This record gives sequence, C-alpha cells and structure tokens, in this order.
Amino acid sequence: MIFLWKLLLWAGESLKESVERDEKKKQLEKQISALENKMQKEKQLNRRMEMNAELKQLRKLFREIAK
Repeated sequence: MIFLWKLLLWAGESLKESVERDEKKKQLEKQISALENKMQKEKQLNRRMEMNAELKQLRKLFREIAK
C-alpha cells in the first residue's frame, strides 16, 4: 500500500483522480468492445466505415487516458 501511495504521489494524481481515470478506462473498453462486435455484424460498407472512424476516436481517447 505504501508503494502505491508513493506511486500516486509521484504521478501527481490523487486517489480520487486515479479511481475516476480507471472507471473511465473500463467504460471506454466496454464501448470499444461493443462497437467492434457491432461492426463485425454490419453488412453495409459505408456504415462499417463510420463505425471504424468512431472506433479510432475511442481508441485514441483510451490511449490518452491510459498514459
């Protein structure tokens, strides 16, 4: 626990901020997974392209939060 506390202090992030960030990451993971599944089932190319663009945005946001 002490190591975790030092790590959080080193990162300049409070425990509340860390928990909020982790919750946001989990939410984004669920959205990404759901969109990937939906995209696989979609038959129309133009709709799949729209979904792919949205998927790229979600993945970019996830990478930014994960830093």
